[in-house]
Amino acid sequence: MQWSLGSQVHVWLVDLADQWNYRHLSALLSVAESARADRLRLLRQQQRCIVARGALRLILSLYLRQHPASLSFLYNKAGKPALTVNDLQFNLSHSGDLMLLVLASEQQLGVDLEQQRPSYNQRLAKRLLSDREYLQLQSLAVIDQAKYFYKIWTAKEALTKAQGTVFSFALATVTVPINDCWPLTGNLKTINWYVQFLELLPQYQTAIVSDTKFSQYVFWQFTPAGIKQWRSSIKASLMPFYQQA
Repeated sequence: MQWSLGSQVHVWLVDLADQWNYRHLSALLSVAESARADRLRLLRQQQRCIVARGALRLILSLYLRQHPASLSFLYNKAGKPALTVNDLQFNLSHSGDLMLLVLASEQQLGVDLEQQRPSYNQRLAKRLLSDREYLQLQSLAVIDQAKYFYKIWTAKEALTKAQGTVFSFALATVTVPINDCWPLTGNLKTINWYVQFLELLPQYQTAIVSDTKFSQYVFWQFTPAGIKQWRSSIKASLMPFYQQA
């Protein structure tokens, strides 16, 4: 199969706890990546790190038509990775035993995956959410507040990753209009970043941020039985972020 992106965004799901992945991907890591995994305290953490790095190399190699072990990376000051010799755009996020990797050739990307808990940190919410978002949070029934919080959190985390910046509570000046009926009045302006929320997995929140408003998402999964498409593709018009003018 010839792997190409065109104008699409490909979203890869990887099971970090899969022992088959661990056995077959560990040989693909660089010396530095293997050393970093060895420094982790728990065996489970080491195995998840190895699968994450090995899967990243293997998936990128499909598009670049290079051996996975031959790929080299560079990192900006915020730790965002990039390929040293290719402009293929990618970003990854992991939570629990799962990792998402997104790839594109024509847009800047950031992704965040968070395993949702029944409750949320209220002190963090006050620092992270804009005034509008916090009022919206407080207006919801208690049972719905955690889901709303995690949506905002994933969107703002993905925004910093797309921008290649460090997560900062200055993001409280940015507003994510989750509800279509929410009136956006006042001194707000759009910024040139857009967010797509994806309901991909039970008990997980996922947000992908792009500098392109329209995207088509195609979903792939790497399994011991081979590569498969794990859900139908989606064409989407992304929502803009707003910021206090």
